[in-house]
Order: sequence, then structure tokens, then C-alpha cells
Amino acid sequence: MGAILTPGLALAFAAGAALGAVYFAVLGAAVRDLAGGGGAGRFALAALLRAALVLGGLAALALLERPAADYLAAAVGFTLARVVSLRLGRGGAGSGGTGNGADGNGAG
Repeated sequence: MGAILTPGLALAFAAGAALGAVYFAVLGAAVRDLAGGGGAGRFALAALLRAALVLGGLAALALLERPAADYLAAAVGFTLARVVSLRLGRGGAGSGGTGNGADGNGAG
């Protein structure tokens, strides 16, 4: 049996985590802007940017002809970025919600 963690899987995981960090940073900025009186047009533009980020990442994996395991590794990295962003958004574990969606009071 081969190695469980190959350089390709590690790179896909890191790319997914980086893409997720950017995605959730853009999402957080868009939500703060909308809550602060920003227009819906800017929120929609941020949604298009987020969609382009995710589709671009998937297209890159497809163009590089990566195996299915790399897609899964990237998805795990992306999900880890979501968990981290939620924890940072509420000031760490167990400190109560701040409207980031984790407590059901805001967008997320």
C-alpha cells in the first residue's frame, strides 16, 4: 500500500484551505458592508467573486487532471478554513455568538 499523504494531496489540502480563507474573508467583508448600510449591489458583486474563486479552484484541479482524492483533500481544507473563520468570527470557542451564522442569528 502506498503512502497515505502524498505531496499532491498535501498541496490540494493547502490550496483548498487558502481558497477557503479568501472565500470566507470576502464573505465576512461583504456581510459587514451590507450590515453597515452598504448596497446590495456590492454584496452581489462579492457573491460573484466568491463563486468565481470556487469555480476557478475546481477548474484548476480539472485542468491539471488531478485524481478524485485531490478534490476531497481540497474540500477538507476548505471546510477547515470555514471552521477557523467561524471560531475567529466569534472570538474563539465558547465565547458566544456575534451574528456570524454559527448561532443562528446572522448570515453564514
